[in-house]
Amino acid sequence: EDKILKFVRKLPWDGPASGWLKKCLLDLNMHANFEGLHLIASLMSRLAKYRDAFVIEVIDSLFENVQATIERNDFREMPLRVRQIKLLGELYNYRLMDSNLVFDTMYQLIGFGGPTTHRAGQTATAHKVLERALAAKKAGNLGSITEEKGGEDAETGSMTLPPILADPQHPLEASFDYFRIKLVCVMLDTVGHYFDHGAVKQKLDRFLQFFIRYVHTKGEVPLRFMNIVFDTLDRLRPKLAYPTTKAEADEHVQKLLQMERETLDLGEIERDDERDEEGGDDDSSDEEDSGSEDEEDSSNEEDDSDDEESDSEEDEDEAYDRGEVIEKTKHSEELDEFDKEVQQMLIDSLEREKHKPSVLKELPLPPPSANLPERNTG
Repeated sequence: EDKILKFVRKLPWDGPASGWLKKCLLDLNMHANFEGLHLIASLMSRLAKYRDAFVIEVIDSLFENVQATIERNDFREMPLRVRQIKLLGELYNYRLMDSNLVFDTMYQLIGFGGPTTHRAGQTATAHKVLERALAAKKAGNLGSITEEKGGEDAETGSMTLPPILADPQHPLEASFDYFRIKLVCVMLDTVGHYFDHGAVKQKLDRFLQFFIRYVHTKGEVPLRFMNIVFDTLDRLRPKLAYPTTKAEADEHVQKLLQMERETLDLGEIERDDERDEEGGDDDSSDEEDSGSEDEEDSSNEEDDSDDEESDSEEDEDEAYDRGEVIEKTKHSEELDEFDKEVQQMLIDSLEREKHKPSVLKELPLPPPSANLPERNTG
């Protein structure tokens, strides 16, 4: 890996080398080894120290490719989709991604988040999906959600879940398409062992409730997919009781949503999201305004430079009054004296070396080889 990193760093980054390397890293075709994808993540983590902008561009392109393959939903791209999800998990393992991006991707796979993965894993997303479905029901466009009759239930606002809990803008999939179940299990097998404590553990427990309910919405899932789900859950949550029916899964999800509505201020979360979006719009408008302001600033640069020179002279005068410049001059004088003393010591040492007698001239010469006595071999 060190040799490859050295070769990559020696590439001509000013030319087309960056595009070629990006294509090579994202070309996860049949020749890419599934078990060796962690080497790509390792290379990118080391390269991020020197080319962080390039690594960010590669990760963004990977997310775009995942979204594009989900929208196309071509069965010929299934091996590619598995490798892409595996690489995303390995990027998180090498600390190139945040856990929020991982959960956004998994929630996007089970139908949340709309057309993109943006904020798909937030707590308020599931409640927004239900509110949109309820509004459509009142408008007469959708009749899959009904409020439970009864005084207490009606007052609390509890509602039955729709057959398919998904955002209306989410890319559709057929009822007999079970491949996204495998994609979620691949992601969980790659990064799930890190979600065993803290806030990420609670996020994973919440996601598993929605994921199990998603599996039940598929009806009779083939045995090979169910074995993948059971193996993943056994590795992550061995003590988790898997609901045998869709009604039990709906009950767990309803309790979870009801508890969140009672304990969390979802309105404040939505307001924070709106502030973030407004902040992004304000930033874009500020950038547009800055373009026009730059022209005016360029015309006033000469006047500003003159003002800065006069201000600098006034600051120096104030510095003399405060005594700061005097302290600086004293410190510079001390440094000059120290340099002079060091130079004088060097000169004195060189003179002593010149007048010191050499030791090599006083050593006697070795005797010639002809005068040496002969040894008796007998």
